[in-house]
Amino acid sequence: MRTRQFLILVSITVFISCDKKAKSDSQSISTADSIQGKTSTINYFNEIYQKEELIKSDDNQMLSIMDSLFTKDADKGLFYFVVFTKSLNGADGFYSEGAGQSAFNYITNNPRQFAQYFKTSEKLNPKDLDNWADSIVGEIIILNENNELKAVNDLETNLTEKMKGEKIEYREIIVELLKRVKSTAHNTVHVP
Repeated sequence: MRTRQFLILVSITVFISCDKKAKSDSQSISTADSIQGKTSTINYFNEIYQKEELIKSDDNQMLSIMDSLFTKDADKGLFYFVVFTKSLNGADGFYSEGAGQSAFNYITNNPRQFAQYFKTSEKLNPKDLDNWADSIVGEIIILNENNELKAVNDLETNLTEKMKGEKIEYREIIVELLKRVKSTAHNTVHVP
């Protein structure tokens, strides 16, 4: 009887030991995959940054651009903003819909940061402002069917209010964006 208990105890110990080793190996593989994935994403972002346009890739990598726009890491914020902005150049299909939602959310929640980035980055230009306007209007059309122009006016009121007291050069960038949003909306929305 003692031999049987001893064998059961040894078997359980070996099983637990093997299980811990398997989990450790699995965690090592998972960590390596994670590091490789992060390196791949960074390389992908750098390619967009350099080429100044969306580079088609797998869905997860493309969608990570939108996630990065909302980073809490202040040191990487401008880089991610530029990558997102450049990704709007050539955006279509599923990516453009998600990008429109991200652009709308970003501008409504971070207008000062948006203006500061446009003011300080040499990588950003008037065409980029057009792409933001197109994306924002695309989202407005989706969210506000048959009330698009009212939604544009509401956006203008919201952003104007949020920019009160900010530097004049930041307010000017928001005013220019809003002009482009209005123009795009009036050219896109068919009013009966």
